[in-house]
Amino acid sequence: RFRDILPIDGIWIDMNEASNFITSAPCPGK
Repeated sequence: RFRDILPIDGIWIDMNEASNFITSAPCPGK
């Protein structure tokens, strides 16, 4: 995954996998 090499993994996931996490888990904070 790109988040492994990107220093902004938190922001990247929040923007990229935000919808994915919301659909899977109720708390996309992690």
